[in-house]
Amino acid sequence: MLGSNLPVLENMDEIRSGQQFKLPFGNIDGLKYDPDALPEGYSGAAHLIQEFNGNNTYEGVHLIITRQPTTPPNATLESHPDGWTECLVPPVVKRTILSTPGFPAPLDRVPPAHRIGPSPSGGMGMFATRPLEAGDLIFAERAMIIATGGVYALQGADHLKGIDYLRALLIEAEKTLEVPYGRLLPEWKEAFMNLSNSHENDGSGPLMGRLRTNGFTICGLSGAREAPYSGVFDVLSRINHSCGPNTTRHFDMKTFALKLYAVRNIKEGEEITTSYCELDIPTSQRQKSLAPYGFQCACPHCCDPSSDARRARIRKEFDSSVNAERLSMWLENTRLPDDLLIKETEEALKVMEREGMTGSAYYSANLMHMCAIYNALDNDVATITKYKARLLKLWIAADGLLQTKLEMFKMIVVPLQGRRKKKSVAIRAVDRLPSENRRG
Repeated sequence: MLGSNLPVLENMDEIRSGQQFKLPFGNIDGLKYDPDALPEGYSGAAHLIQEFNGNNTYEGVHLIITRQPTTPPNATLESHPDGWTECLVPPVVKRTILSTPGFPAPLDRVPPAHRIGPSPSGGMGMFATRPLEAGDLIFAERAMIIATGGVYALQGADHLKGIDYLRALLIEAEKTLEVPYGRLLPEWKEAFMNLSNSHENDGSGPLMGRLRTNGFTICGLSGAREAPYSGVFDVLSRINHSCGPNTTRHFDMKTFALKLYAVRNIKEGEEITTSYCELDIPTSQRQKSLAPYGFQCACPHCCDPSSDARRARIRKEFDSSVNAERLSMWLENTRLPDDLLIKETEEALKVMEREGMTGSAYYSANLMHMCAIYNALDNDVATITKYKARLLKLWIAADGLLQTKLEMFKMIVVPLQGRRKKKSVAIRAVDRLPSENRRG
């Protein structure tokens, strides 16, 4: 199974039935995909497709294929322009989808802001067709297919191990994916197969390889195994990676769509990028995380030897817990300059902007930190409003859970109003008392 928390097996001979592990990648000797090359002694799993009505409890059923939002079998994009997704999921995930408040809501639509075309980094990419501001919704799209990015255990394969077990596992995974793929519109089948495949030599079939190469993680589906669910998209799967991306994305359960937002201003004609990996790790680790996608990142940050030091500083010094400690100290010690934390936080924001990490949790945390500082000083409502507006846009872009974030803002920032100012006035009053009347 593919999953961020699963072990990587260094020795293929260690693979046994029932184990969970990350699927290998690269050129693996003896593991070229061949649907007819089942290992000796393994006849293949029975792929039985049974049709159920919408009220079925699916008792004893492990995986189902369900079209969400539900549309007629003869639906077209003309009759249903928002599209739909063929989902290969356990029954519990279907129940989660259908129980989502407001599901299915129509897609959020904005004036066209992108085009797909050749990218300087190779292959195809997405480009802005008009200027975009931080926080703007660029595009929302439902996936063609959602399925797990891994594979399920085989039945009747306990005697297999190593390459033989992995070969059988990947052959069966490909057969399973053929079912949702077969339900796609002809134009979606063509779009799916036109996507790149960086897994041609590791045993993955053409469908599994494209799912592994182009799938975005779909958050919010309960019942997920260690292998997260991936969605492959007609348009959004064309977005290229950068270690300093100008967008962020999140999956919205209500519209059942992936939403792409700008996290900084984007010029007309600029390539729109996203991140395929964590950004607060060293270049060498990012390159390792990106290796399964079949390219070596050559973005400005990966080519800058000083970038790693700045990202290490972001992890160490600009975290929300560090900010909380600094804020507490500054509130208590009014002999520290009023603008001490303002200058520190302005520098932190500039460092993250230089590193292209404006869509990170670190950046949002420091915007909220700035709101807290100014609120404690109680002297600049306009500046607080400016930082809060930027923060709200990034919160919506990050996960759409604005109400939860606003409650956090009220709990952390609002009670600090005037705290620094009141403390300072109290200390100045004590300083004016004769020494014999002072406590302590």
